[in-house]
Amino acid sequence: MKSIKLVIYPEQIEITAEPGQTIAEVLRNSGYGLEMPCGGAGTCGKCLVRIIEPESIVKACQYHVSHDLEIELLRKDSIRNQILADFHLEGISIAPMVQKLEFQVTPPDLDDLRSDARRIEDTLSRLLNRPISFQPEALRSMPLICRDADWMITAVVCNDMIIAVEPGDTTGSLYGIALDIGTTTLAAALIDLSNGGILATASDTNPQRVYGDDVISRIDYTRDYLDGLEQMHQAIIDATNRLIGKLCRECNIEHHQVYALTAAGNATMQHIFWNAAVHQIGQAPYVAGFTSSIICDADHLQIQINPHGKVVILPGVAGHVGGDTVAVALTTNLKKLGPLTLAIDIGTNGEIVLAGRGRILTCSTAAGPAFEGARIRHGMRGATGAIERVRFEDNIQMRTIGRVSPKGICGSGLIDIVAEMLRVGMIDASGRMLESHEWPKSIPSGFKSRLIHRDGQPALILADATESASGEPILITQRDIRETQLAKAAIRAGIDVLLKTVDAAIDNLDRVYLAGAFGNYIDPASARAIGLLPDIELDQFAPVGNAAGRGAAIVLANRDSLSRIVELAEEMMYVELAGGVGFQNIFMDYMGFERG
Repeated sequence: MKSIKLVIYPEQIEITAEPGQTIAEVLRNSGYGLEMPCGGAGTCGKCLVRIIEPESIVKACQYHVSHDLEIELLRKDSIRNQILADFHLEGISIAPMVQKLEFQVTPPDLDDLRSDARRIEDTLSRLLNRPISFQPEALRSMPLICRDADWMITAVVCNDMIIAVEPGDTTGSLYGIALDIGTTTLAAALIDLSNGGILATASDTNPQRVYGDDVISRIDYTRDYLDGLEQMHQAIIDATNRLIGKLCRECNIEHHQVYALTAAGNATMQHIFWNAAVHQIGQAPYVAGFTSSIICDADHLQIQINPHGKVVILPGVAGHVGGDTVAVALTTNLKKLGPLTLAIDIGTNGEIVLAGRGRILTCSTAAGPAFEGARIRHGMRGATGAIERVRFEDNIQMRTIGRVSPKGICGSGLIDIVAEMLRVGMIDASGRMLESHEWPKSIPSGFKSRLIHRDGQPALILADATESASGEPILITQRDIRETQLAKAAIRAGIDVLLKTVDAAIDNLDRVYLAGAFGNYIDPASARAIGLLPDIELDQFAPVGNAAGRGAAIVLANRDSLSRIVELAEEMMYVELAGGVGFQNIFMDYMGFERG
């Protein structure tokens, strides 16, 4: 069968395709990352490409190639994503799970015929005051290393196992990587395990986005394609290795000097990272394949650190509550006893933890991808050009990421826009966008020219064609308002279900931690105004940044924290929102914009 030739502009790169493949499949196989929030269902319209001859705009996920084509990519990946990569270890005792000890070994002679391994084990057991033994893989090169170094060696020890032996004193080079595997983004930190210093951080978008923006789309992909799981597993491993390479180059460190990597992600991301089946997570009763922590050698996953180094996947709780949520609980020091405390990590899924009154409860609610820019007419991720802050004064005042011309609306901007429209009276409590003749007289007359109609429904122009980067107006539509209502109602209903489970009310909350990039960048006042966050005092909200990533760093830097996070995961009780606790009724109650 004859291959088809595609020429990709503006790079003018030539790639080949097989008849019947979609343009999206061809591009994905060639390393191009198209935005496809719908997972290729053809509903989001964000994978548009231009066919040059005859000229037409098509959806890459729906167009099947049958002849040679020249196409132009309309959405570029050159924008800078606003990814939160703030790892820090202040206040943490540095006692890493991997440690190095340099010592002199007594050489064998005719009076001491112990094996090389036994004499090293005996020496280390005496130094550490506990039994130490060799991991089998570390035995292979050890005899030559010992003799070449005149028995002055450094042992690399993980827990009670010797995982490597090195010649001379190498105690000054001991590093680890903490990795946060988000559905949308990846963030990593290179840490000096001798002192807990954060040497560098790096971040990138999750390459799995080409298979869908949410976990359900990606789970479906593993069911619909025989090698779907392997494709996504390899994509995340390759992305991890790119981040490791970037960090090592920046700090002039060799890969073999990195001895540990800890990974935190939601349950689906952790399963795919481990190359474990995920289809069962996507269908009732939504059960995880595993929730325990996993420790393996780096070469088992082809992670490009020291091959004998350890990869640790943090423990989870349930099918939709993974190690990232447990890491948030660890970082924020949530406890069963003490004031009632809430931690929320809002993304495509909203993971919520409530601690106090003798219990730690957690749930996951499907907020949908609206807050990450999907299903919003001009939505986009938090990247250069995204509208991130909005205020309505005499005119619309807005700020974009990078302070450039606006390209679209990210989650924090969407919340601000809806809050401002609600505040001035452009939408009512039901979420209906009002016609201009229904507006309060207090709204400046200049706003009326911004109200137009699209698809038979009202829409407000935020930036006109002369102001936007694309030369087309950027709108907020009635459908966007509805998507926002669905997302915020899901989060608030999850919060209320947890509170009802411990017979508590909003007024009983002492503090609400906002985790993740979204929680870090949103305006709590706007989020409270639309009913996304509880109606409590603003000083009770506390953004905690990338708490999941910091949890991974804590486990990396302090070996006792691994057992602590395992215990914490076991203490956390998962509340299934679909399990007859009235979630749907509560969800419908929060669809409106009444504060509560």
